[in-house]
Amino acid sequence: MDGRPVAFQWLAQGRHWVAQAELEDYTLTLQGRDLPVESVELVRVRDLAPYVAGTRRREQACARHYDEEP
Repeated sequence: MDGRPVAFQWLAQGRHWVAQAELEDYTLTLQGRDLPVESVELVRVRDLAPYVAGTRRREQACARHYDEEP
C-alpha cells in the first residue's frame, strides 16, 4: 500500500503458485507460473492503456498462431 510492505500468504505446487493478501476492504489474489514468488513486486499503475494494448496484441498473436495450425 503505497510504499508499505504487504504480507501475502502463498501456496506453490510445481511451476504454479498463488498468493493472497487482505488490504483494507479488499482481497488481492495473484497467480504465477515459472516466476519466483520472491521476485514479485507490486507498483501503482496510473495509465492502463499500455497494458490493455499489450494484452490485445498478445491475444491477436495467439489467435493468428492457432489459425495457422493445420
